[in-house]
Amino acid sequence: SNGHIKVLVCTATLAWGVNLPAHAVVIKGTQIYAAKRGSFVDLGILDVMQIFGRAGRPQFDKFGEGIIITTHDKLSHYLTLLTQQNPIESQFLESLADNLNAEIALGTVTNVEEAVKWISYTYLYVRMRANPLVYGISHKAYQMDPSLEKHREQLVIEVGRKLDKARMIRFEERTGFFSSTDLGRTASHYYI
Repeated sequence: SNGHIKVLVCTATLAWGVNLPAHAVVIKGTQIYAAKRGSFVDLGILDVMQIFGRAGRPQFDKFGEGIIITTHDKLSHYLTLLTQQNPIESQFLESLADNLNAEIALGTVTNVEEAVKWISYTYLYVRMRANPLVYGISHKAYQMDPSLEKHREQLVIEVGRKLDKARMIRFEERTGFFSSTDLGRTASHYYI
């Protein structure tokens, strides 16, 4: 941070965590080895943006530079990705059951009403309100319920039924109360 090190060379993984004042960032090559696939894959745009974000930190510099060195056939791909502003959508629905089970096991959510409120603290809720069609919410439904309370309640009830069927929780639909089971607590504790 005193400026003694003029050049830092690191892997993409390390670049995610570097919080040093850098004026310029150079990404030399956009192919990274993916062990799961057993082959090289293109560096994702989120990785590129995160690494470029290290350049020109406002508290250290007035501006920064980001340079990407890639093959000619990938150049237009990265230019397009860097100049487009596509919103990032939430993927939370895919793991809503696991997360609700964890909240019930912790005791922070004990009923449908608390679960509906809990969802309102998530990025999913932010994106559902900003772009309801992506999440299967019609324009008419959104107009009738702009806070999406009914939609959130329906999501919680569906997930509650699934967790109850899987014996992770006990869901008393009549009262709306959740209670954790040994299986649910174990699954939550060990991330199963």
